[in-house]
Amino acid sequence: MTFFYFASYCRVLTIVSSRLGLEQLGQLGEQTLNIHRIYNDNAGRNFSYVIDNGESACAVDPYYAELIISYLQEKRLALVSIVNTHEHHDHTRGNDALLAYADCRVINYSTIHSRKVFDSSPNPPFLEWKKGWFGAIIDTPGHTMKHISIFFFESRNRTIKERAVICGDTIFSAGVGNCHNGGDVEVLQHTLELQFYRMDDNTLIYPGHEYWHSNLNFALSLEPDNQKAREILAQLGDDPAQAPVSTIGLERQVNPFFRLDKLALDGEDEVDTFIRLRSLRDRW
Repeated sequence: MTFFYFASYCRVLTIVSSRLGLEQLGQLGEQTLNIHRIYNDNAGRNFSYVIDNGESACAVDPYYAELIISYLQEKRLALVSIVNTHEHHDHTRGNDALLAYADCRVINYSTIHSRKVFDSSPNPPFLEWKKGWFGAIIDTPGHTMKHISIFFFESRNRTIKERAVICGDTIFSAGVGNCHNGGDVEVLQHTLELQFYRMDDNTLIYPGHEYWHSNLNFALSLEPDNQKAREILAQLGDDPAQAPVSTIGLERQVNPFFRLDKLALDGEDEVDTFIRLRSLRDRW
């Protein structure tokens, strides 16, 4: 039987700690990793995701379970796990229906930190999605204090580079999550500084919601001369299901929360600027 594996880790620069062990979600070996994005067409413009290797699958932040089940059946995939990036209902709504559909486990902040879902090996190695690729679940608090994200890495020549991240409501295309439903804006800034600002420019970003238009319009209210933001806004279509996937490099060009040095007022440090921008966005 094929399983998926994630590792939970804390990052200091590029040092990875396996103190919480490995999550048994599946071993991909040499097979290709697929990340399938599902737009839910609800008021919150939620995205869900299915990660699969052609045999087994993991559902992330299920909303309309029937959309996920339809994809699983179409691709003949066995659902082995559900990951909820955080506890808000729009990221867990489909759990019960998926649990009724398949005998699978739920992975979230609480199960990770209670150690209920990890391999018993005290110092397990990273297991590969495919040759040179690794998956990991990490803490990314701020939007809520129980928020996690799924990072995918490529290891080459003894270096680790991030290649993709499913980040829930931590980062959106051209924006970041709010903090008024169980979060903390200073913690969110620290999470971005520790986990995201230093990422490789080519890292793909898979957020929990489709907010390109509103976030770019806010960004342009701060930087009217940002030509890249204007270019992307002009190219966006009306179908959120077809919204482009952003990258860390693109966020550095258009996302106000990645451009703190350019938007700081006199006397502000990065934390001050981040808090001010988040407050402006809340009222915008």
